[in-house]
Amino acid sequence: MKKQLPIGKSDFKSLIENGYYFVDKSLFVKEIIDSADVCLITRPRRFGKTINLSMLRYFYSNEADCSHLFRDLAISREGERYLGKQSKHPVIFLSFKDIKANTWEKAYSQIVFLIQEVLVANFRYLLDWAELNFLEKEKFISIQKGDREIIHYASFLKIVSKTLHRYHQAKTVILIDEYDTPIHAAYINGYYSQMIEFMRDFLSGGLKDNNSLEKGVITGIMRVAKESIFSGLNNLDSFTLLMQRMSEHFGFTEPEVTQLISDMQLPAGAGEEIRKWYNGYVFGEKIIYNPWSIIQYADKPEEGTRPYWVNTSDNALLKQLFFSGGANIKEELHELIQKRPLRKEVSETLFFEDLERRTEAVWTLLVFAGYLKARNMEQEHRARTYELSIPNEEVAYVYERFIKDWVREQIPESELNPMLAALTQGDVALFEDYFARFVQNAFSFHDTQASEMESFYHAFLLGLVASLQHDYVIKSNRESGLGRYDLMLAPKNRDKTGIVIEIKRPQKRRNQSLQDALQIAREQLVSNHYTAELEEMGLRHILKLAIAVEGKKVLVEEVF
Repeated sequence: MKKQLPIGKSDFKSLIENGYYFVDKSLFVKEIIDSADVCLITRPRRFGKTINLSMLRYFYSNEADCSHLFRDLAISREGERYLGKQSKHPVIFLSFKDIKANTWEKAYSQIVFLIQEVLVANFRYLLDWAELNFLEKEKFISIQKGDREIIHYASFLKIVSKTLHRYHQAKTVILIDEYDTPIHAAYINGYYSQMIEFMRDFLSGGLKDNNSLEKGVITGIMRVAKESIFSGLNNLDSFTLLMQRMSEHFGFTEPEVTQLISDMQLPAGAGEEIRKWYNGYVFGEKIIYNPWSIIQYADKPEEGTRPYWVNTSDNALLKQLFFSGGANIKEELHELIQKRPLRKEVSETLFFEDLERRTEAVWTLLVFAGYLKARNMEQEHRARTYELSIPNEEVAYVYERFIKDWVREQIPESELNPMLAALTQGDVALFEDYFARFVQNAFSFHDTQASEMESFYHAFLLGLVASLQHDYVIKSNRESGLGRYDLMLAPKNRDKTGIVIEIKRPQKRRNQSLQDALQIAREQLVSNHYTAELEEMGLRHILKLAIAVEGKKVLVEEVF
């Protein structure tokens, strides 16, 4: 009989006691015991961080004997060194996954309520303890009442862990899930410095030089730096997805997926589809599958492969980086969509302040958030570079959707299709009319400033033609003839028209006009023989377009 899959379930005790399908990750407990006093573990969303922390909670917690939950799991065979820690410690568990407000005031209110709820639900008994000192009692009562004085909440971990240590005569385990979710929201919504200051005080209070701490485990997507919030934690072990340690404990490995396919009696061919859609992540050197998407697929295989994971993620920050940020990566994004890997620097730590101006910060975020995989590390001076690529079909879908959404924000669907038809059918005058009208109506002055003008229009055209990928191979900034064209559409059907486009803007220091820029684009198309690649393909029809741009002015001309 097939077990029920744990859709939307993250409480370890409930999973085991109710007989849900469970992939045994209990040796994660062993890894934590063998690691430093404080561990920071970074993985993409929906890769098992919450359920692993829940497992740690029930392993360590002295609230009740939960040894029966682990009886048939791998950790039960690891001996007294590890089992001796079981059910011996008070545990503080907090999840910041829902702290996503658009203002600091709202976010702080959510934090107040979260800490208040944890205190009342789990540690209310401390208020009745006769040995509670005046300062502790005053703080606990203030939190219980919802007093908004920030010091009560910033010092929560420190004071509660020490009080629990005294009460239980056992050191405290602190588990913090998705610590960086409120930091991401703060960055997007403009209260980053306030959130960073709070999180630094909150975490360091409980984890730095705390003699009442047995073990601290923090999970998130990234190690966030801002004069690092982890500064001074000399007892910290950091495990990112670029490292070998912990690589098998989050996400599903190949053998685990093979077993799941068998256990759930999935149809023939399911393994191949799963590999294409949900495989491809690399943790350390292990190939890892997306567990969330596989469970969703296995629950309803008759629906086929779908983009389950990308539809659960908060993509606001990624959209901001792709289409508004100063670190312009739109053209390279197109290269990735075309399945051409890029070699880029990736850091273990993210400086949010760098996202608007340094592309390596953007690549770092994309890797750690699960939107790129990093392989084949090379050491270049003090920097580490990796070969970056899109891990699978599911993630490729989100990139294509980003580009299409960006274009559709500028162009109504009812006019986008006629504009593309005008382009592919060679109606240059109609294409120019559409293009000029959209530029006038949709683009802001800042979009089309001179320093970024060509790259902006280039990126927009890439987005514009993204929906043609089923019929055309779309190439950007590639060599053909004697130079590099800006954009090429190579039809998969050789009877259709191939298109090559060159974009230029006037050089003001040379007193060039829009017409001058158009003439230069025309000359480059011809003299550099940009049609060579299309001609080698045997195409009979090739459309050469010269485009000149200046602010919100556009000229388009066919070159013969």
